Amino acid sequence: MQSEWEVIKGLELEPLKVGSYAYLVDSKWWSRWRDYACHTPSTLPHPGRITNIQLLSAKQQTKIPLSSQQTEDTQNQTGFPNIPNNTHTLSNQNYTLNPLCIEGNDFKIVNDAVWSNLSKKYGHDVSLPRLVHADPFDSSSTKVDLRNVTVRVTFPAVGGRDETFDVETSRFKTLAELVDDVV
Repeated sequence: MQSEWEVIKGLELEPLKVGSYAYLVDSKWWSRWRDYACHTPSTLPHPGRITNIQLLSAKQQTKIPLSSQQTEDTQNQTGFPNIPNNTHTLSNQNYTLNPLCIEGNDFKIVNDAVWSNLSKKYGHDVSLPRLVHADPFDSSSTKVDLRNVTVRVTFPAVGGRDETFDVETSRFKTLAELVDDVV
């Protein structure tokens, strides 16, 4: 029987597919989980639920409902601390990543199979899916859209005031795709 560590390492080998979602996982949680999963039977503390809230911008951290947060003494049916039943978890690809967060230092990108396995077993506070795109410069490669960009669009009005609004979009979209989104 494979250990949890071996299962996840095997799932990590699955490549990211264009049009699918990759997920961000806090590096501190990943490190606790890795240490826990590599020791069988583990004598190390349980890693608790996946805690991604600190990856969000400070403004968005304050918007997370208290029901999605959990205290240290909360336990669910597994008996492990910090594992919610996922009835109050949040998932949004439009959550703004903290601009100071750096891939490899603050978070790890995992494929859907890894995320599904870990979030089902450990739970999570905030799910941070990110769309996988084809690399515009290398057709054999993919890119994960970590941060959306805001584009200001102005439509000139005939005989009146111009109409201006901001559109949040992927940095990988073409101008034609942006126009389709706006119109």
